[in-house]
Amino acid sequence: MQTRREERDPEGVETDALLDALRAKFEGHVQSVEVVRDTGCVIARDGRKLYFMPSAVRLSGPGAKVEALRPGQPVTFDVSHTATGPRISRLWTGQAPSGSDAAE
Repeated sequence: MQTRREERDPEGVETDALLDALRAKFEGHVQSVEVVRDTGCVIARDGRKLYFMPSAVRLSGPGAKVEALRPGQPVTFDVSHTATGPRISRLWTGQAPSGSDAAE
């Protein structure tokens, strides 16, 4: 019997390795937040800049208030695709709880 660590998808990629790679794309830190202009930016761990509208993003986690977000603060996020490109739809301060998704 295979343990969770040994599970593989049909193409032979380890499930946990794949999940870890996906999770890394959705972790980063706050670069800036301008509440008055309703704009914010997060730098993902892979270096991409992703934007969000503080009035439209769902916040969770300790100190989950737009006014409390500070440059350099670690965050985990979900991304939605819009007509103008990818946007952050949900932010967790610190790390998101395991098994979380934007539909919660």
